[in-house]
Amino acid sequence: MFIKTNFTDLRCFYFIFCCLLLYGCHGVYTRKLTKEVKTAFTNKLEGGTTSLSSKINISGYYRFWNRNEWGGYQSISYSKDTFFVDIMFYPDGTFLFNFYNKKGFLSYNEYFSDITRNGPSDWFYFAHWWGVYSVVDDTIKTQFLFHPGHFVPWWGGQRWFLIKDKNTLQLIFSDGLFDLTERDRELGEIAVKTASDVVFHPLESIPPPYAWFKKNKFFWRNEADWRNYMNKGKK
Repeated sequence: MFIKTNFTDLRCFYFIFCCLLLYGCHGVYTRKLTKEVKTAFTNKLEGGTTSLSSKINISGYYRFWNRNEWGGYQSISYSKDTFFVDIMFYPDGTFLFNFYNKKGFLSYNEYFSDITRNGPSDWFYFAHWWGVYSVVDDTIKTQFLFHPGHFVPWWGGQRWFLIKDKNTLQLIFSDGLFDLTERDRELGEIAVKTASDVVFHPLESIPPPYAWFKKNKFFWRNEADWRNYMNKGKK
């Protein structure tokens, strides 16, 4: 869902958001999924390595933005920096949507090295939109969720990307996962029409995919793979 707002509204939003996040983080692994989330979220972790690395480079992140009528950058309301959306694909099927470089770090490589040192408890794994991707021929289909604090509704999205070459994708579908209105769908169509190419940027450091949702059995195709993941986390 796209929300048109001004700078003052954004500052209020982020203040409320941070308070809710801090309040809800203690239950980040056990927050109960609603029926609508379970119905809409159909992608599953398969417990192995996907075929995506044979089709595109995934040793880094991909970036895109929406073009305005003059071909320049157009503000994206759900993007942290209002212009770019950065995404990452992990070999095991984990997907990360719309992350950003934390204040105080000069680059993603520096920030991600710090996350890796901190381990699974780093705030990075409790925030952002985490999810699962599937590969169907030349199309990558992603679904992702933002884990809310208490009393805040779930929010989910889905994006499909066409593989153009090893370093370039094209956004071909953009929508929410549930509670959609006709206007939401119209905005999704506009996002697709105005999207730039989704271009690869290599990284020297990539944090392991310790996403919050992976501790929930629902997101795994096979229970045995989920148990194996959980047992590794105990060592």
